[in-house]
Amino acid sequence: MPVINVSTPEERAACRPAVLEHETWVEEIKEEARSRARAQRQPPHDPLRALSVPELFALPRTDYLVDQWLPEGALAEFVGDTGTLKSFVAIDLGLTIASDSQSDFHGLPVLKHGPVLYIAAEGAGAFQYRLRAWGAQHKVDVTSVPFFTIIAPVNLRDAAFQAELAAIVADKKPLLIIVDTLHRCIPGAEENSSRDIGEVVGFSQQIQAQVGAAVLFLHHPPKSDPSGRGRGSSALYYAADTEWSAVQEGEDREDGTKIINVSVVKQKDDSNTSLKLVNRIVPVLDQHGGQMCRDSGRDLTSCVLEIATDEDVAASADVLPQKILAFLREHPGSTTDEIRAGVKVKKVTVAEALETLRLDNAIQQEKVGRRHEYSLSLLKVNHEA
Repeated sequence: MPVINVSTPEERAACRPAVLEHETWVEEIKEEARSRARAQRQPPHDPLRALSVPELFALPRTDYLVDQWLPEGALAEFVGDTGTLKSFVAIDLGLTIASDSQSDFHGLPVLKHGPVLYIAAEGAGAFQYRLRAWGAQHKVDVTSVPFFTIIAPVNLRDAAFQAELAAIVADKKPLLIIVDTLHRCIPGAEENSSRDIGEVVGFSQQIQAQVGAAVLFLHHPPKSDPSGRGRGSSALYYAADTEWSAVQEGEDREDGTKIINVSVVKQKDDSNTSLKLVNRIVPVLDQHGGQMCRDSGRDLTSCVLEIATDEDVAASADVLPQKILAFLREHPGSTTDEIRAGVKVKKVTVAEALETLRLDNAIQQEKVGRRHEYSLSLLKVNHEA
């Protein structure tokens, strides 16, 4: 920046915009330096010691909060596309850990109960309905369990937010902190930046050291791979002790239910496990057991999760083939793309269903030029007739 020499008030006034630009530039440089300093800051730690083998063996043994699912004090990541019910799974897990009366999480033993802190940065408006529905389903008075909610996004990279959150954690002493979602709690960060995500991991480790809490981040996969790892930098994945994945199986049924496979895809020092869950649509009840309604008078509903039965799985798997057959009755000679648009599902899913229907002789395929067209098979038409 050049040196500006001025002598008169008029000259000084004329130079004021340049001075302001210079001051802004200097402040930006200072903020960048402060950001780099925060990223390089190490979490508080005890003085380093080299332990002998007997001293190592004498350390407290780390166990699970939920057996085979969530280790105590773990850094965990839960990845699932929109519509895979990951928030419902996280609420279910958190309330199960917070409620002394719940001995298992869908068949997996709960080994330790205690306070849970949930940062509901997404879907905060309907959050209370989900808690009410869970309480009614499990016959638990959720107003009496140590389940605490922050119903606003926080900035996990901002020093002021970090201090506020650290104070809440010190007060509530949660066993589990759930961040829903990572994206909403890192405003302005670049998800592909290992430095930005590394700052979040570093702060999480400070919280873990502070009270021994497990920290669970809900995250989205990349659009190119809905069943893949969390999008952006792999810094969180490699730092995590545990990662789960939620993937929908089959299609939504007419009653709004669906099958979700929730799998442990990374578990240090143990084997992976999985749960096949189904959501049940239930009424939202008030504290007196009465049906809650919207202002329009319509009943409020939410959903709860259960282990999916064989009947649930079969019904979900049958939805797409039935949609395709119904579409082909009205639109014989349709291509894969036309069928996909008509039944509103992904192309790869439609292709798999079409091949299954063709092998079952329910439909027939005909090549017309460069197009592959599908219609109901003669056997299917004659059977329906």
